[in-house]
Amino acid sequence: MSVNDRQDIVQQATVPDNLDQGPRFGTVTELVKDVFVLELRHFFNTAYTQVRNGELPRIDKYSVAVDVTTDPLETAVSLIRSYPDITEDMPLIAVLATTGRNMRLSISDHLTSIVVPNAKVISNVHGSYALTDGMTLIVESQPDGVVSSIRQSTFKFPAFMFQNIAAATVDEIVSVINFQALYVTAYKENVGGEIRLAIKAGGPNGTQFPNKITIKTGGTATAILGFAVDQTDQNYGVGKKAMFRHHTCSDVTMAIEVVAESENIRTELTDLLVSFLTYVLADRKYTFYGRSTYDSTIQDETYQIIIRDNEISLSGESEIPRQGDMRDKIYVNRITVPVTALQFSDRTATNANGSITTPLVQLLIQPNDSLPEPN
Repeated sequence: MSVNDRQDIVQQATVPDNLDQGPRFGTVTELVKDVFVLELRHFFNTAYTQVRNGELPRIDKYSVAVDVTTDPLETAVSLIRSYPDITEDMPLIAVLATTGRNMRLSISDHLTSIVVPNAKVISNVHGSYALTDGMTLIVESQPDGVVSSIRQSTFKFPAFMFQNIAAATVDEIVSVINFQALYVTAYKENVGGEIRLAIKAGGPNGTQFPNKITIKTGGTATAILGFAVDQTDQNYGVGKKAMFRHHTCSDVTMAIEVVAESENIRTELTDLLVSFLTYVLADRKYTFYGRSTYDSTIQDETYQIIIRDNEISLSGESEIPRQGDMRDKIYVNRITVPVTALQFSDRTATNANGSITTPLVQLLIQPNDSLPEPN
């Protein structure tokens, strides 16, 4: 029987232990190590993992030396071997990355696309929401930024789609709206640490740019959900900017080392790491995203780390004698994880006349609808 229903697991951002000190932009190897440390700590702190493993390991990142005579992944093992009295460091999971043998590295940045902020409306309250069966919310959007393409959507909230409609959660509201939406998309927005309901223009039948969104009168759930009639936003025209999005990309070889004082603990930790690499990463589509991907208020966590799952390998178990007593050994195993790390940066797009108003509208450039992605 399955351990849990994995159908409800969705892609999510990597959340740092200290929300004010996330993985740093611009330092590729350190960023990748930080992300793996955070994800592994979260995994080993889950209840299921603690049942499997009697002693939680210490999980830290380590730097490595790279020269013609040194193993590029010479690691924490040599430190523990040199200081045999430091037993509190084990069991240990050491996260490392080679720093000079990348397969390829795009030193200069490359243009990815032109991006614009979403036209969106955000609730002024955070859940839960005291709805009743059959309440409605009416939203108007304006695909292509012209009056002739106005679309009005009425979203109904039936009781059977909620666990308790009198205390509806943000997640439930988002799910119900998106189940019905064609021209807009509901999502969660972090506002000062509070998770609020938000709706952005653009959906299965509506482009994100240019677009406009407005809350219309007549919805019985408008006030309860924290919206105001005629609350509106648009992502084109005066005061709205487009950005050129650039990226840098490099291949980094990660190493995850298990260091233990017994063969049993080494085996337990290795098995759990294989579970992490097999099941957890599969649920995450073998990709880690920075928080900026899901929360526009967070800056500089604009990374994407792609794990190349078909190249993951175990180097094999080994026993290394510690100094002082050759009978006292360190039991080691190493898993090599190749990844591709991307970082994104946005730069303001400037028009030929020097202005920064959204270029695609000001210059009257029309989308080519014959292309797979018109915008």
